[in-house]
Amino acid sequence: MTPADPSDPRHRELGWIHLTDLHAGQPKEGGRVPEIEAALIDDLRRMVAGDPGRPPLWIDVVFFTGDIAFKGIAEEFGRATAMLGRVLGRIRKLNTEAGAPEARRTPLLVPVPGNHDLARPSRAVAGQIRAAFAGRTDNAPALWSGLTQPVRPLVEACFADYMAWLDHPLPFPKKRSKGIVPGDMACTINRGGVRLGVVGLNSAYLHLDDAGEGTQHIDRSQFEALVRNGRSFAERHDVTVLMTHHPPESLSDTGRAVLSQGILRTIDLHLYGHAHVGGHVATPGAHGVRHGFLGRSLFGAEEDGFDRLHGYTAGRVWLDRAGDEPTPIVDAWTRPGWRCGHTWVFGPIRPATGQWSTRIALEPKAPPGPVPPAPTIAALADGLGDHQRLPTWPAFDELATALSLGTAPKTRKKWLFLSASVPGDRADRAVKPGDMPYVRTARPKVIEQTLVALARKLAASDTGLLFAGAPSVTRRLAPVLLEAHESAPWVILLQAEWFQDRLIEEVPVVAALDDVICARWQAGADEDDILGQMRKALAGFPGLVGSVYIGGKGGIKDEFDAFGDTCPDLPRLALGLGGGAAADLLLDPKTEAAAHGAVTTGDHPRGALPRPGRLWHTPEAAVDAICEHFAIE
Repeated sequence: MTPADPSDPRHRELGWIHLTDLHAGQPKEGGRVPEIEAALIDDLRRMVAGDPGRPPLWIDVVFFTGDIAFKGIAEEFGRATAMLGRVLGRIRKLNTEAGAPEARRTPLLVPVPGNHDLARPSRAVAGQIRAAFAGRTDNAPALWSGLTQPVRPLVEACFADYMAWLDHPLPFPKKRSKGIVPGDMACTINRGGVRLGVVGLNSAYLHLDDAGEGTQHIDRSQFEALVRNGRSFAERHDVTVLMTHHPPESLSDTGRAVLSQGILRTIDLHLYGHAHVGGHVATPGAHGVRHGFLGRSLFGAEEDGFDRLHGYTAGRVWLDRAGDEPTPIVDAWTRPGWRCGHTWVFGPIRPATGQWSTRIALEPKAPPGPVPPAPTIAALADGLGDHQRLPTWPAFDELATALSLGTAPKTRKKWLFLSASVPGDRADRAVKPGDMPYVRTARPKVIEQTLVALARKLAASDTGLLFAGAPSVTRRLAPVLLEAHESAPWVILLQAEWFQDRLIEEVPVVAALDDVICARWQAGADEDDILGQMRKALAGFPGLVGSVYIGGKGGIKDEFDAFGDTCPDLPRLALGLGGGAAADLLLDPKTEAAAHGAVTTGDHPRGALPRPGRLWHTPEAAVDAICEHFAIE
């Protein structure tokens, strides 16, 4: 059972290092930090190059388990960015020299915050936050609804500079979702043929002063807001990793129970720091052995009298194919640092420094018994703050202008407008008498299947989805949006402030996703006026390639006409298989020619083959035709 050279195309392997506790900006740094940085890079050169008993190690991921800064202020995070940027740049060079392909040269930096990464509040505020968590049990309601006081803004203020640091120009994973506590995150890293699932949880939001060990907290709802179902999360990944700053011993009884009896049941490796001593902990239990790696401090002031060990951990995850099923194997090496004369040295290992190396053949992730239910949309919505609510969203015209000028966050360059609803669905407003024929002809299940298939296709394409938030559509798309994590926002949701009292609970949940950009529409004297203005504005949206119409009632026809009047050259495509007003567009001689369009095919002599929308009998065929028609790749 020996790992192959990572350049072997048949081999599946991912390399990683675990750093922790840099404390950038510590007053007692002196001139030692540059020495430690040089020693770290020198040892990374040895790790990447390999040796006679160990093949090269391409470093794909750098896990950082907190205490990046010392007082949690912007200046310190700037210093950390400079140092980490140099280290990550050198790793890229080392990976390149060792033969890594371009896709694996730049390592991803995956951090969680520590107790030195927050700006400590006043005693009064710290006491207010702690009082809100007093007596919290492992089955309490989700944060933040289950607290005795509304302290979420106070906690978020403590971590404001850390959250701003996540926008610094460092190679953080692009596809990462945010949780309900600042710094919580989850992502999937797919490198070297290994699919790694990573969850990072903030364990420091109660470490507001020099409180003793055993008082910190991790909440079950933190994990559930990111993963939603631990069993399915584990099954989707070869290896799962949990990152926290604090070790289990630093948590309260409730926090340890949440960790051991819930979260770690579907986690393979738990990485943490804070104690500065380093080590590997294997904990047997009813659901198999779980492995924890306690990181050594990258930099700490030893003269304070604390027994701290410097260093880092390096490792690889690889898949052993000796059996019927590939077995994930984790190799890990401690790389201690020590003072040698007038300089610092990291590795090679010597016995006096507490060396260890280990190999782990991972056991089954999933515990026996029924799969625990995923949290409901209502539970997820309860944990969201006011910053996900509609009045705080940017105005639609501001978003459109930013996209036109290229000043908006990175998004898709092309957009497809979806005009759809499920006629008769109770989530939508009351049905008008003139809409009853569309309710009778609608096929709700087919509409839902088509919406889901279209969203999944667009998530993996070069084109984004723009829609105006009909409740029956948002409700059906929410599960797809919750499971898709893309490198840049691929969904734009527009809601009119006129309807803010009628928003369904899925809206704030969707609004909290990194994949979704939400915008609000303010103008309009009444409902009809608002909808008319919105439709004209949508038709002129930057990068719009066309519009597609599925199901729906009379408003579908109004949008079809508005798009035709505003942008007559913009393609409009109606699908008949779900019934409703969209099917009526294909039967009306006035709109039939414009509604079904022509679908490009490579083998047709003229390059275009008319294919009426009413003949697409399955949702999958209809979505394929949409992508073909609008050249969506």
